[in-house]
Amino acid sequence: METNLQLALNKFSVKLQKLFGNELIGIYLTGSIALGSYHYKKSDIDFTVLVKLPLTDDYYKPLKDLHNELVFTFPHQKFEGHYISNSDLGKKPNEIQPVFTFHDAALTKSHHDINMVTWFTLKNHGITVWGYPANELSLNISAKELSAYVIDNLNSYWVYWLNSIKKAFSVKCIFAFHHTAIEWGVMGVCRMFYTLSKQDVTSKDNAAVYTLSHVPEKHQRILKEAIYIRTGQSKHQYYSPFTRKHDMISFMEYMINECNRIYNQ
Repeated sequence: METNLQLALNKFSVKLQKLFGNELIGIYLTGSIALGSYHYKKSDIDFTVLVKLPLTDDYYKPLKDLHNELVFTFPHQKFEGHYISNSDLGKKPNEIQPVFTFHDAALTKSHHDINMVTWFTLKNHGITVWGYPANELSLNISAKELSAYVIDNLNSYWVYWLNSIKKAFSVKCIFAFHHTAIEWGVMGVCRMFYTLSKQDVTSKDNAAVYTLSHVPEKHQRILKEAIYIRTGQSKHQYYSPFTRKHDMISFMEYMINECNRIYNQ
């Protein structure tokens, strides 16, 4: 890990140990760091903090102060995650109350990233920053549960996102011309495809490379463009933003159909 990242994690860990004391069970990393594809200034630091009992509202101010200090000290390290009790670990959003969550530089109570992908990643790929080992946590997410969540997410969030960027002159339609949207849309469905194909989770980078060898040639150009945007590897593939957006939409439509075919076979 990069020095700046390690410094941020060390500060995070020390502050949490001081705040929670014996109530703290463990501090864990999921997301791109755990999956081996962390990009400085681009990737989030996805975390799960596990405590013995649900946190009361008394923890709001100290947690907010902690994260504000991290944002000020490490402006390029974007922490994203939640604080969850041992009794709520591994459960679905509709089974628990909202928990303290730090998302988009704000501390709130929500169910953000409380899902089967997070729990599966934590159990099978999670990095233990401090505390009880991640691979020994009481998490048993089956491949069937993982696939069911992924296909539901694909047919709700991703289908909605795709339909939104097709609406002429809408904000999302205009956003779809930006390189951020290309990376988000293309790599997002690649991760769905990888999980449904391999019954596992992987990083956006690895999912895109895997998908590149499993799609028709006409879709490979937009995949290479997304890889270039995220990693800087290879080269820019498009001169026309209109052609690039068109190819992204075509690719996503193909991938959504292909993912549903795999799930239903």
